[in-house]
Amino acid sequence: MNVEEVREQYLDASYDLILAEGWRSEGYPKIVVVRDQIGEVPVSQDGLLAIVSNKPVETSVPLLDPDDVAGVAALIIRHFPKSQRDNA
Repeated sequence: MNVEEVREQYLDASYDLILAEGWRSEGYPKIVVVRDQIGEVPVSQDGLLAIVSNKPVETSVPLLDPDDVAGVAALIIRHFPKSQRDNA
């Protein structure tokens, strides 16, 4: 099942944002959590917003610490402002 099918089957227009695990190989906006090393699972660079890891990772996107909940929330709000969702 792809993201569109999940959205159509289980959600309606009242949802502002969907957070889901998986679909890492597709081009949807994503934040990847790296536990051991960046190559542990294949991840599409298309749509990659940030990496969350407590290990050093060479990346061209923001690198956030797993304990930086406020930083992750700010990144999500910055990329998906409520005014943008209201107009969708």
